[in-house]
Amino acid sequence: MIQQLIKNIQTSIELSKCRHCGCMRESLEGIRDRLDDSNDPNLYPLFCEAKSAAARLEAVEYT
Repeated sequence: MIQQLIKNIQTSIELSKCRHCGCMRESLEGIRDRLDDSNDPNLYPLFCEAKSAAARLEAVEYT
């Protein structure tokens, strides 16, 4: 399940419209913030992917 979430994040963040619309921002930041203090090594790849994808988000273009 975690690998599927990572794959979905990777697929979405590659789309220009997804980086611009802002719909993923709250979700990615929520995942990142909730997993920041986790010591579970199984969740670390998801944390890294959410953090990386959140950093790639661009200014909101659509309102």
